[in-house]
Amino acid sequence: NELKNNGNKLAKWTAQALLANADMMKIGFVSRVHPRDHFNHVMLSVLGYKPKDFAGQINLNTLNMWGIVKSIVDLCMKLSEGKYVLVKDPSKPQVRIYEVPPDAFENDYVEEPLPEDEQVKPTEEKAESAQVSVANEAEDKKAVEAQA
Repeated sequence: NELKNNGNKLAKWTAQALLANADMMKIGFVSRVHPRDHFNHVMLSVLGYKPKDFAGQINLNTLNMWGIVKSIVDLCMKLSEGKYVLVKDPSKPQVRIYEVPPDAFENDYVEEPLPEDEQVKPTEEKAESAQVSVANEAEDKKAVEAQA
């Protein structure tokens, strides 16, 4: 089920591991300590794979991967000089390229994290009970990359 829900992420991480010529990649499974707290997580398990073996398991065709990169680069080389955005439609196997103004995405806004006193923190008692029941909350489980 994780492969279905996070297939693009797994393929991306596997491709990155292959490009880095890594001997091993590790995938960690985590869950929120409390469903409403998106800051604190608990590690459920970690699995290690050889990138080439894992690519085969998730049906990642490396030749196809490079074919896609080549097609996009060829298309971009045909475009006039400028600034573009590459957008993948999540519901279709389609990628679009849009030209944007040269000053697009430039602003003075600086994103800062919430102050510590404004972050949601579970009480110690709730955190302990959440850690016990966290393994049963499969819907909150998500795959994350853990590098060795």
